[in-house]
Amino acid sequence: ASDVYKRQVEARIVRAGRFEDYLRRLEEGLRRGPVVLVGPKGVGKSTLAIYALWELLREGGFYGVVKIEELTDVNARLGLENFLKAYERDFADAFGRLIILYDPSPAAAYTVYGVETETGSTVANTVEQLARLAWLGGLSMIVVVPSDVYNALGDEIKNLLGRYRLDVDLSGEEYIGKLLEEYSGCALAEEAKREIVKKILQFREGYALIARLAGEELRRSGCRAKGIEELLEEAEGDALAFIVHYVNKLLTVSYTHLRA
Repeated sequence: ASDVYKRQVEARIVRAGRFEDYLRRLEEGLRRGPVVLVGPKGVGKSTLAIYALWELLREGGFYGVVKIEELTDVNARLGLENFLKAYERDFADAFGRLIILYDPSPAAAYTVYGVETETGSTVANTVEQLARLAWLGGLSMIVVVPSDVYNALGDEIKNLLGRYRLDVDLSGEEYIGKLLEEYSGCALAEEAKREIVKKILQFREGYALIARLAGEELRRSGCRAKGIEELLEEAEGDALAFIVHYVNKLLTVSYTHLRA
């Protein structure tokens, strides 16, 4: 399933650390063809992809985005190929090119380690079909692939994708600190901010997502650092555990307000 869209996207973008370099390389790659963003879950790949799309659509030369939900068999891929060829032949010169986007991360960001899920299999099959589609040539395409999914792909598919691969990891202290500030709105003392950033970077993955959630929790708590530090410590470096603790705290707060 896929859909074509061209719409406004509102998002908070922090252009700090290595973000600018990744953005430049992604946009240059898309003007030539496909780019495969590979990296741990929750480190900023999706944000980078969306911002690059926004800039390219704003600058002109591109008309819109074909967003792929899944593409798990040859017939679906051939159908998409026919659509893209027809668009390129009949409309691209008048309206601009299309960009293909596949990003399974929001829907399948956190799964149990070592357990193959139906979602994981769907992602792998879709990535395989897109890898074969990339060989049409001239297609601008972003494929966002978590590292564990990429590493589990067969050698043939990794060879097809290797020339388009861009490894992304926005886990630098400057970037995480700026994310924390953006989502919290708090003017934290440098020592307090540094301590929170240090705890976030101890996680195995999900740094950007955790920084965003930590910032939102700081905003809700009136910029009191102690509560978010305790949440980060309780998770013990496990991103999924942090999200569970974070959601539980939200539900507890909401229930308390309802009773009051």
